[in-house]
Amino acid sequence: DCPFAARSARILPLSLDPISTDVFSLPLEEALWLPSEPGETDLGVVFTRDPKTAFPNTSWGSQQGEVKSPEGPPEPHDRKLERWSLVFSCIAMFETRNINLDPRSLERVMAISTGNSLYVAMPRISDAFDCPDPSEVKHVVGNIGRPGISLMIPSVVPMVRKVDEFRWVMINHTDFDGYLGDSFQHTSLHLSFTRYELPVLSQHGYQGAEASFIETIVSIFDRKEWVADLDVLFALSHSILERVGAHDITCTHTCRLKQPTSCLTSIDSWHEFLDPPENHCVIRSTRNWIGRLSTAALSVQQGAKTVILKDADQVCWECLLQRYQMDSPIDNLPPYLLSEPILIILASKMPVTQILLLRHGDRQPWSLNPATGEYSSREPFPTGLPADPPLAPGGVSQSEETAKHLSSYLKEHADQGRLRIYSSLFYRCLETLRPSVLALRDAVSGSSLGLDKLQVRGETGVGEWFGRAWFVQPRPGDAAQLRKFFPWVDEKYEPKLTPAGKGEKIHELHDRVAKALALVIEDVDNEFAAAGKGDQDVTLLFCSHAAAIIASGRALTGNVPADYDEIDFGCFTSGISKYVRKKVPAAGEAYFSDDWRNSEGVAGGWDCKLNSDTSHLSGGPQNGWHFQGDQAFDSYEAASKMGVTELSGSRAP
Repeated sequence: DCPFAARSARILPLSLDPISTDVFSLPLEEALWLPSEPGETDLGVVFTRDPKTAFPNTSWGSQQGEVKSPEGPPEPHDRKLERWSLVFSCIAMFETRNINLDPRSLERVMAISTGNSLYVAMPRISDAFDCPDPSEVKHVVGNIGRPGISLMIPSVVPMVRKVDEFRWVMINHTDFDGYLGDSFQHTSLHLSFTRYELPVLSQHGYQGAEASFIETIVSIFDRKEWVADLDVLFALSHSILERVGAHDITCTHTCRLKQPTSCLTSIDSWHEFLDPPENHCVIRSTRNWIGRLSTAALSVQQGAKTVILKDADQVCWECLLQRYQMDSPIDNLPPYLLSEPILIILASKMPVTQILLLRHGDRQPWSLNPATGEYSSREPFPTGLPADPPLAPGGVSQSEETAKHLSSYLKEHADQGRLRIYSSLFYRCLETLRPSVLALRDAVSGSSLGLDKLQVRGETGVGEWFGRAWFVQPRPGDAAQLRKFFPWVDEKYEPKLTPAGKGEKIHELHDRVAKALALVIEDVDNEFAAAGKGDQDVTLLFCSHAAAIIASGRALTGNVPADYDEIDFGCFTSGISKYVRKKVPAAGEAYFSDDWRNSEGVAGGWDCKLNSDTSHLSGGPQNGWHFQGDQAFDSYEAASKMGVTELSGSRAP
């Protein structure tokens, strides 16, 4: 035992292969990974290695001329000795006593395969922004199909695809507009092997070869097209790679100055990466650690100054440009300040990345007497509340077809606790959600994390729109009352907003919905960030009504027509709209402001990817609706004693 081995054992999981008992026949002081100077373990036991027992360095590095080290033992103060080399030497010895490797010969080893275990240096399978413990190794069940211990090493000179001048490709090199997306979502990393293999000679005269160096290629692929080979450990430890977070740059600039300027160029494909412009560049790879790892490692291998910008949505771009002298063109900079363009790779914590808006299914009708303010229906409603009907038979069928689609689409998010469901508290919305919620809860029944989060939060801020009236407009039941119909309604949740009691004008509805959405999104962002899960993709599902869904589309995208009656965002019964987030608000920027109509949308802005899609419904689009001026009933108060005028509660166009 020793402090290093003890720490390594704590880093590795408990599911290791059984340790060979042969290792106890080798005195621990002969282990080459043990420091030659005395060291004390956590138990207070002092260990040191006898230098006389050191084996000559006869392994891959020395034979190839790559590692030129004396035959004496490595000293603890040798800063060039990678800690992963010590870990790999320790692991190899505990796998079999015949392998006692000099760590200095393992400096280029990135992983070990032995038995049914793979031991991989953490930078090889981590986000490029992260800085794993210098001795952290990940244990993975599996092997590469070779006997004994395979010491996996990268190629000496990784290859990179050359630009084909005879092949026509689109290279834009557009100015960076501040959009924090992911342009490298089709990037993948692949492992392969060359025919190069070198046995490890643990000591002179030993005939067996229980370990071998295996040349291993880590390749970047863009879909099915090879891009380059990587030496990840070398690249991520190089001095030209810098990691910068929002906490590293503090300032008091206004939100306008925090936004990026046009002096940066976007790189949005591997073709643009391999044929870069001659100025500072930005790679959009948010929420994609494989994309960041690939672009960062290859950028360093090509000798480019590389900055991985974490929390790109929070950083002040004005200060960042000044920090790296990027606020001036490269041609105008003194040579001693900057000789090469800087490549910035974006990383951002943006938990809520997708919003789904679902309109309720076809419902039963009601009627209104505006002179008395009384709502009525032919048949009683389950809740006994006015304007709170259940679904019509066709709406029930729509909800069941919707459940088949949503339960499949959202299963992974639900299972991992990355789904939050919100709904108007009117009965028809909760009834529409019922088959979907039950299907999702059944699918994740084995996951306590997913099941715990699969409750529906009643949010009246995205509830039904009733026009301005002289009487009090209907309100839904509260969560506690509705749980007898829908036991998965979250009775602890407090709605962010409540509509005005006597109804709203159209512009007031838009303000209410925009603010409610912003508050909900901010709440979930903060929930995941506080739990240390800010890098997870989170989906919000809202079930609401026609008017609120149209207003939601306008609030999320910032596209508000001058005429509210304009037909833009659809709202067919059981239609699904999908919105994908552009970015989170910059540091100091609010999720919602009273001037939201002149922004790119609340909470950073969103792109509409599906507009009331009904492809999952056998009946196709039905019962569409759009605004037709304000619904106002104020004038009916004077006529309350002059007879009855009935208005239908239908949502027909």
